[in-house]
Amino acid sequence: MPYVPELTHLMSAQKREDQEDRRVKRRAEEDAEARRSQIQPLREALAAAKSRLADLQSRQPDLTGLLTAADAAARKMAERQAIHLDLQQRFDAARRIRLQDERAARRARQSAAARMLLGALDPEACPRCDHEIDEPRRAAEESDHRCAVCSNPLPAHEEDSNAHAMLLQRHAEQEAASRRAEAAAKKAADEAAERFGESRDRHEQLQAKLAAIRSDTAQQDLVAAQRECYQLEGALAIAAGGGDAVPAVVGSYLATQEPRQDSALDVESEILASAIAALQETVRSHSKALFADLNNKIVLVARSLGVTNLTSVDLDTAGRVNARKSGVKCAFKDFSPGMTNLVADPGKRGVFGGRFKTP
Repeated sequence: MPYVPELTHLMSAQKREDQEDRRVKRRAEEDAEARRSQIQPLREALAAAKSRLADLQSRQPDLTGLLTAADAAARKMAERQAIHLDLQQRFDAARRIRLQDERAARRARQSAAARMLLGALDPEACPRCDHEIDEPRRAAEESDHRCAVCSNPLPAHEEDSNAHAMLLQRHAEQEAASRRAEAAAKKAADEAAERFGESRDRHEQLQAKLAAIRSDTAQQDLVAAQRECYQLEGALAIAAGGGDAVPAVVGSYLATQEPRQDSALDVESEILASAIAALQETVRSHSKALFADLNNKIVLVARSLGVTNLTSVDLDTAGRVNARKSGVKCAFKDFSPGMTNLVADPGKRGVFGGRFKTP
């Protein structure tokens, strides 16, 4: 029968592939079960760590209000510091104006008296270089009204007392106004400095409380418990096979370590199944004609050997006779020894004068 050896070979190969697939699947299930049993201690440790973390978190003070207060204190301190710097600059400017007004008033008060005092002096030499003042300079001072010391014109001795008094009053009023402005600016700057100091002290107190809480043993235990939970979660994710639970770098490492199914194997299985189906159809189409002729000849041989009540046989590729006696199915084992040997070993010489092959 054509292509029967090839079909047998392919079906055997498919059977081996199926056995190997079942073996791989069974091994994967066993590995998964072993992995589950291995990661169970990790699950229990993680559950215990999470329980301990929840207990520590429940005993922690509420830091939300403290952090909010510290943030508000920092903003207020910055605002008051800016106000203090602005008012301090205004105070410095008012102080400079007051000093200028004081100098102007002092010069106005002292200029007349200085002229009267210095005009009465009769120096013999220059007060700087000790150069002797000679008679021509003295004569020029009397005739041309030029100073014998510096040769500059002497100011007129006549001065309006009312105008000078008004000038002095104006300078005094300006000086008093600048002093009041300086005092007001100093008061505002001092008050701003005091408010800034209060805000700074408040901010420092809140920061000290936060530092004390963060440096507390309970806080350190909380951080340690959180770190332990993260480590156990990472270890559990890696032991369980990674996936989305681990970073991409670790996931790619796990992917390279785990055995992977090659897509080429699936393609080969599909090709093998398609080839078996094609060969089975070819064998089936050829076997119909061959077995029909063979069944008729088996019945003729059997009747010639004395099995007169044999109605038909339906030999198939599996070697089953499917005989009927008098139209009733008859098991092959119930046949006489001669017929059994003939069908079981049709290679013996018979009425056909030669050996005929089974599929």
